[in-house]
Amino acid sequence: MGCQISLTAEMATNLRKMFGTSPEFWMNLQNSYDTCLLGFDEELASSCAAQFQLIADAYTDGDEAVIDAALTHVTMVRRMKTKGIFDVLETEPDVNAETTSRSK
Repeated sequence: MGCQISLTAEMATNLRKMFGTSPEFWMNLQNSYDTCLLGFDEELASSCAAQFQLIADAYTDGDEAVIDAALTHVTMVRRMKTKGIFDVLETEPDVNAETTSRSK
């Protein structure tokens, strides 16, 4: 897919058939990727008030797609923070260490 387009439900179903996984696996993978692209939002990840505000704003908008997106985003950010994924993403790779290990 080359990061050109987001995964659709139809694609997830086809991948399920090809790899014997669930469509939810592929959709969750896409959601995780999308969350990473949005970047780490320290305030949102650490503040229940910020999470509630994002969700409240979505409900005020009234659009079901906006509500779903807000709920999904908050859920993914909370999961990624809990699992320590953002700590890994924030760590800059040591380019010199990789070069040194190759030259040995």
